[in-house]
Amino acid sequence: MNAGKPLTFAALDGLAFAAERSRLSGVPPGLALTARAIGPLVELIQFGAAGLLPGVDKARWLSLDRLAAFEAALRSGRKQWICPATKAIGFHRTSDAWTGEDAQWTGFGLAAQTAAAVAGFHPRIARQFVGALGEMASNIYEHSGVPSSGIAAYPADRLSSSSPTAVWGFSKACGPPLIMRR
Repeated sequence: MNAGKPLTFAALDGLAFAAERSRLSGVPPGLALTARAIGPLVELIQFGAAGLLPGVDKARWLSLDRLAAFEAALRSGRKQWICPATKAIGFHRTSDAWTGEDAQWTGFGLAAQTAAAVAGFHPRIARQFVGALGEMASNIYEHSGVPSSGIAAYPADRLSSSSPTAVWGFSKACGPPLIMRR
């Protein structure tokens, strides 16, 4: 599929609102979107799981671009995944109980910190990203009611205004992710 416009929260919300109001039957003509950010992609996965929009595997109008490996790892049910080639993107699934001191979480935090530093953030800011990631994971445990449904994730790309680095977390019970951008 040819690369289309970026899959954004606004584009996704438009599709979801139309589907919710039964105004979306099939694929809108000429629709071609490319997933370039993990937030909208994960929200599309949530909408697909809820039956509001087609799942990623059935969304012929969607190109996963560089996020194909991320989506495949999510779909596989892995507890944690960090891109083996670049280390610039990863996720960690939360479980029923968490102390914040387990080895997998610590490794995930170190990978996120390193990715942010490699992307051009000052080491102090990279550490703060990991602190925010930990706070969001903690919020999943404290407020979602379904902590085993949560995901903490990070993308890191070269430092530029066109490809912000974000850290975020979400849970099925909490709704869409909180995004923090540079």
